[in-house]
Amino acid sequence: FRGNGINILKVAPESAIKFYAYETVKGLLVQLNGSGTKDDISGIERLFAGGTAGAIAQTTIYPMELIKTRLMTYGHAPSLPRLSKDIWRQEGFRTFYRGLLPSLLGIIPYAGIDLAAYESLKIRSRQWLSNDRGMYGISYNLCRQLDCFIFLSFLRLELYFLVFCVVSYIS
Repeated sequence: FRGNGINILKVAPESAIKFYAYETVKGLLVQLNGSGTKDDISGIERLFAGGTAGAIAQTTIYPMELIKTRLMTYGHAPSLPRLSKDIWRQEGFRTFYRGLLPSLLGIIPYAGIDLAAYESLKIRSRQWLSNDRGMYGISYNLCRQLDCFIFLSFLRLELYFLVFCVVSYIS
């Protein structure tokens, strides 16, 4: 369970940043279109907004991901502040973002599909139900757990493998 504490600490801010960025990008897309509401944007625009939001959240939280990984790999891990300070001093600031590109290549399609599916189900459920009782959350979670999540996880692993092969070939 080493590194799980920081994983728990990063989940809430990452989700908050992702949803805030998603709503912000949707608002910008509405302004660019010149009319309508956030619910009126197309599916492609939702994919773009979701992918962008995922990239923003991943970039913001990535240093915590690196620290979590280091904590998990050490036999006897130092304290979180000490580990962060040691990485900063010995390896420099850029180390906190080493490996970000492959991570972004995996998260952009994942977050795009994830948030676009959520938004589409939310809008459809509002049409099906006379008053919004939160059924979109239940249907979304069922879909995500049963089908979408497995497919997206497979897709993300394939993207990681492709990036690894390309990087290995180049170097």
